[in-house]
Amino acid sequence: MKEITINWHILEACNYSCHYCFAKYQESDRRELHYSKSKINLFLKYVYDFFSKKYDLVRLNIAGGEPTLSSHLDYIIKKAYGFGFKVSIITNGSCLNDDFILKSVPYLSMFAISVDSLDPEINKKIGRVVKGKTLSPVQLIQSLKEVRDKNKNILIKINTVVNTYNCDEDMSVFY
Repeated sequence: MKEITINWHILEACNYSCHYCFAKYQESDRRELHYSKSKINLFLKYVYDFFSKKYDLVRLNIAGGEPTLSSHLDYIIKKAYGFGFKVSIITNGSCLNDDFILKSVPYLSMFAISVDSLDPEINKKIGRVVKGKTLSPVQLIQSLKEVRDKNKNILIKINTVVNTYNCDEDMSVFY
């Protein structure tokens, strides 16, 4: 089976300031890249029609910035799914809530979450902090459980960036 994954960075904004991040979105005034639902539809249709002629499976991977900050995320996920995409997302997990899990997770084939540390102090050093708070390991694991409960077939992927602060950390809790 021939398949392709298309990464769509739907948003430039991120609520973290990770020191290693290659994206320099703070230099831009733009948040969302598409404000018009009709333009989102046109874009998704064009991309799907183009790639589905050449590939058996076309996956749209939604990224950012932090995509859960987008006001159009639920709309984009459902529309992409409706066109025939397999849909996945990469998130830092900081904005996961019951509403997102209820409305969007059933349409996802893969859920990737970036976790660089389970230690709040290390996360602060890395820049994975919002208003002085980091994502707690308990909250993170609970969110992943809720994602799995809402979509039994979803693939869950843990991304990490190994760096000076976390290089000795054991994150086997995810296995």
